[in-house]
Amino acid sequence: MKIPISRLRVADDQDLVRVRRHARLIAEAAGLPIQDQTRLITALSEIARNAVQHAGGGAVDFMLRGGEADTMLEARVYDEGPGIADVQRVMSERFADRGAKGLGVAGSRRLVQRFEIETGDNGSNITLGMRIPPGERRRIQTIAQEAADALAEAASEDPHEELVRQNRALAESLAEKDFLIREIHHRVKNNFQLISSLARLQARRAEGVEAKSLLESLAVRIRALGLAHEQLYQFDDLSRVNLQAFVNQLCTSLESAFVTPGQEVHIHCQVRDDLVLNQDEAMDVGVILNELVTNAIKHGFPGDRSGDVTIASEMTDDELILMVSDNGVGNPDFSKLALDSESLGMRLLNSSVRKLNGEVEFLDPEQGAAVRITLPRARGKSRAFQAVI
Repeated sequence: MKIPISRLRVADDQDLVRVRRHARLIAEAAGLPIQDQTRLITALSEIARNAVQHAGGGAVDFMLRGGEADTMLEARVYDEGPGIADVQRVMSERFADRGAKGLGVAGSRRLVQRFEIETGDNGSNITLGMRIPPGERRRIQTIAQEAADALAEAASEDPHEELVRQNRALAESLAEKDFLIREIHHRVKNNFQLISSLARLQARRAEGVEAKSLLESLAVRIRALGLAHEQLYQFDDLSRVNLQAFVNQLCTSLESAFVTPGQEVHIHCQVRDDLVLNQDEAMDVGVILNELVTNAIKHGFPGDRSGDVTIASEMTDDELILMVSDNGVGNPDFSKLALDSESLGMRLLNSSVRKLNGEVEFLDPEQGAAVRITLPRARGKSRAFQAVI
């Protein structure tokens, strides 16, 4: 069964405000949760804006569709424009081209529970739908009447009040989402600590020397990964993580965690302050630095030996170079031993460097040890580091 609720013409920005208002009032009457209301309104706004900007306007129909399995609140956007060119490509992309007529289509599809599109030379017809919760599935005639009454009551209200109300609801939704994300990261950090503690406990119970050593090494790496994760998610914008700030925080945590009482080992950060990276790159760099710094502390300064570990960066037109060095006891065969090693740490290091399309080089300085990591800089839309202009 299908019951129409209202139709709106959309030709300008003022009409888009009315679309958002109608969508909110109808979604409230239908009993949709706040999060589902926000998702539907956001998706519908994108599609209706496309109709205005790229098709010269159109219309939006709101309706209820009831079936045996569920009841849907639907919004259908019509226009008579030139259609969306190469719609299959637009729909398959993770992010739509912001200069294309398909702006918002791919993203809107991910926000709603039903999405159908028909497009061609004579225009586009896009349907968005959200399921009404089982507890709200009254007779759809009742829901439709309540939605119509809400629209009639709101007809005399100031339309700008609607924007204020919707922005408030969106801000509350985003705050809740941010809280939940940070709670998840907190639980992940706790899980890292738990797994590290279990590995240490198992190491104490292990009988063989080799087994003890492997488990203790595993516990150290898990703890180091947890520290990198903890430092990374303190940044507000994970799409643009400042490399210097990240490495500074990471070094402070590593020094506190792995330098034993009585040692005078200090970790120095000499990384440029104009380099940014995204979340994935930051985690890979965190794994690389964790491995190199913890190895330097463990093998370069046995007992209560003191010294320094330094992380430095250089930038060329094509490459970012990260150098991790120490002035510890060293080993004349360090580079050969590192290349021949098949340890877990070396596999983690090489895997993270490969993910960044980089290269690793083990050096034999006159004192201590040094490792050079070479990573390609971004060109165009490729994945790599970029300097802030």
